[in-house]
Amino acid sequence: MGHRDEALALVRRAVQAWSQGDSTTSRVDDRHLGLCEFLLDFGEPLEALDFAERLCRAVEQMPQGRTESRLLRIAGYFIGRSLLDLGRCEEARAHVTACLEALPAPPPGRESGFRQRLERLLGEILLRQMSIIKA
Repeated sequence: MGHRDEALALVRRAVQAWSQGDSTTSRVDDRHLGLCEFLLDFGEPLEALDFAERLCRAVEQMPQGRTESRLLRIAGYFIGRSLLDLGRCEEARAHVTACLEALPAPPPGRESGFRQRLERLLGEILLRQMSIIKA
């Protein structure tokens, strides 16, 4: 609605607030991962990459459980997207492929929406690589 700069400033402030916390006790949840998506949507892939990598490190320090594994995979998705937006296709491809391989198989008869997002991202990466090779 024409308030891009204000929205980006708020997102940056939220990222900074999380970053100023103690990284060993700072919680990570879907809201934090949403900030990565906002940064990407605002055309700030380098900031999104940095934040997603810091979120991954924080999640890795959390007691491992089902939620933490899911958060780590989602943060990995945003790392792959950021790398693609930065034109670092080989790194993005390797990262997204590793995320796909680590993803547990869905129960029989159920599709994983997240797996589909990762597969679409991998397809975008491959298309970008093909267009670079042809050029």
